[in-house]
Amino acid sequence: MASKNMRVSWLIGGVVGLFFLLGLFWDVWQSYSARVSLERDVKIAAEAGAKFLPYKLKDARDAALTVLKSRGLTPKPEYISLSPDGKSMKVSVISEVTAYVAWIFGSRSMKFEASSTAEVSIKGGGPVDQLNLKDVSFALKAYSDFKPGQNVIIWSSGDSDVPSYAIKAWKITEPSILKVNDKASLSPMDSLMSFKEEKVYYVAMLEDIEGNRAKIKGFAAFKSTGLNAQARLTGQFIRTHIENKPKNMLPEINDFGLVGGGAAEIKIH
Repeated sequence: MASKNMRVSWLIGGVVGLFFLLGLFWDVWQSYSARVSLERDVKIAAEAGAKFLPYKLKDARDAALTVLKSRGLTPKPEYISLSPDGKSMKVSVISEVTAYVAWIFGSRSMKFEASSTAEVSIKGGGPVDQLNLKDVSFALKAYSDFKPGQNVIIWSSGDSDVPSYAIKAWKITEPSILKVNDKASLSPMDSLMSFKEEKVYYVAMLEDIEGNRAKIKGFAAFKSTGLNAQARLTGQFIRTHIENKPKNMLPEINDFGLVGGGAAEIKIH
């Protein structure tokens, strides 16, 4: 009788153990399936957002969130992170599945994260040949040893004690469309306070300055680090791409680092 009861106990234990193992296998399988599905979803979201990089960052974010929503996920802004230059976007989502057996070892749900990163590089392009006046912050006389990466100090052209060696900022008053090799009207700039914010400003580079007229030689990008104690603008010229396809191919002499056009090369991983 005892032997029979033992066999029954072993049988019951075996059945319970089998159900436990099957339940554990199910938990692992559903977690794996959900992870694979989520990884596919975030990759598709990254691909959708990448089409708007590197210039339309809001559109890139919205496109990625729309894809996540369409695939049954609750879109949250924190799921999307964009680099300041717009050349990379990461879609990262944390999800969970209910644990039917694995909760014995801890939580009643199993959490996991899936992420995908889109990286964009621009190949080709050329010097920007025209900009709207409203997009140009100030103008400088082009100097012979100019090159992107230089740290410079910029003075107000309206200062009374500006030395001859100083790099002076001018205000352009017209025309409304600034084109390389066209003439522009200038006026002195009395203060640089409006450029104290640390960001990138577009600059017109000038030559043949005569009175309040000058010829536009090209366009540059100036990354400001703010104003120094003397209220002069500090920062460096950088090389950067903008969404502005040149209408005319310009020679190297007109290249001051602000480049437009080219083709986007997208990598998703």
